[in-house]
Amino acid sequence: MRILFVTSLKKQGELDEDCKRILVLALKSPKTPPQISRLADIPITRCWEKVRYLESLGLIRPVLAFVNNKGKAVRYYETSIRTDHVEMTGLENLVTSPCRF
Repeated sequence: MRILFVTSLKKQGELDEDCKRILVLALKSPKTPPQISRLADIPITRCWEKVRYLESLGLIRPVLAFVNNKGKAVRYYETSIRTDHVEMTGLENLVTSPCRF
């Protein structure tokens, strides 16, 4: 798999490592920003900022939103990149934590 976001986003600028980690994690399965924050070792505030930025670029989208039993809104995001047009190049070491739920 190759992620083409670096070449396709020259207008918006290069994505930083945190954005790339978020895209890789959300590509595998939908996740909440707190899950992404924990798995990618990104502070939660920065993770939310990056998720909003990626959403504004159309690279990530919410796929599920609900209010949990504590009254807190929960949103799951997934990468908007079609996987048949994706190839991983140089991103193998971006996510080192295994997914544990």
